[in-house]
Amino acid sequence: MNWTTRKVFKNLSSRQQYNRLRLRRAFHLSAGKTHLKDQNRSNNSLTYSCEQNLRSSETEETSLDFPSQTPSAHDDVVEEIVHEDSQLCSQHQNVEIDCFQNCLRQCCLDMNINHVQTTAILRVLRMHKCFQNLPKDSRSFLQTSRDRINFVPIGSGVYWHIGFVKLLEKHLSFYDADEIPPVLEIELSTDGLSLSRNNPMQYWPLQYRVINIPYFKPVIIGVYKGLEKPCDVHKFFENLVDEVKSANRLGGILIHNRRIPIVFKNFVADAPARALVLNHYGHNSGNPCSKCKVNGFRHENRMVYLGINHEKRTNEQYISCLDEDHQKGKSPLQDLGIPIVTRVPFEIMHLVYAGVASRLLSACHENSHIN
Repeated sequence: MNWTTRKVFKNLSSRQQYNRLRLRRAFHLSAGKTHLKDQNRSNNSLTYSCEQNLRSSETEETSLDFPSQTPSAHDDVVEEIVHEDSQLCSQHQNVEIDCFQNCLRQCCLDMNINHVQTTAILRVLRMHKCFQNLPKDSRSFLQTSRDRINFVPIGSGVYWHIGFVKLLEKHLSFYDADEIPPVLEIELSTDGLSLSRNNPMQYWPLQYRVINIPYFKPVIIGVYKGLEKPCDVHKFFENLVDEVKSANRLGGILIHNRRIPIVFKNFVADAPARALVLNHYGHNSGNPCSKCKVNGFRHENRMVYLGINHEKRTNEQYISCLDEDHQKGKSPLQDLGIPIVTRVPFEIMHLVYAGVASRLLSACHENSHIN
């Protein structure tokens, strides 16, 4: 009795199993008596008639009977059906395991579970027979990329470009089609920071967000690392500019099988980062303002800028680089289509909250001690 026959036999009722066993026993007994010389012909005929009666009764009770040990076409059909059912069950189990593995992988990434903890979780799960096919190592489970990271040297530092178009398409793929606006308005930002006070290494992340999609969190495009700020701002923006130009030639980024154009609306940064990206002289120079043509002078080791009504700058003048006392050269924001004068605001945090408000609070605190 092969494995398919055993499986079908288990599915029969108790009455059918009993009739089958009686039939097999009678058949083997009759085959053994034919070899005996003193066998009575009446016994043989009785055994044969008993066998025929058992066969007919078993055929009426079930269509999945095996009347003889000789394989028939009906046996082949039953075995094929059982084999296909087992394959479907196996495929269904594999799909469930793959779905569980994908959910667990995404959970580890969202919860920032490190590789050591992930490996420990996999070791515990693999103790169960249902999860023995899970990878042993967290790097295989999390599908860590083996591609070599290409760093772009910029002066004494390096720049790592993560990507813009693919990341934007990936983030927007989780939104419904009716939640995505017809035109994506992008806002850029960058700033320098240090991981600790004792570490002289500087990090300059270049990030973006979609301002016309509510609650869209900022996403990092690339990161510069070096002992000083990037000496060549055009290399800092080169990969981003190339991706944007390629996407614009195709009509925008591809979301839900339709092309959506992208427009860069603003660039937000503090005074040092703004001077770096706009490629003009710093905020302590003689002509630091990107909005007007104010001239400053030094007084008691401080730069003083008098007056409030000065000649305004225009986007056309900035593109032409007419003011050599203010501009060092062309800005990479021009390649992204951002109007430098009108779309690069002076951010409020350093000007008001960390600037004027801080000085006012300090003055009030000092005067309270004096009084």
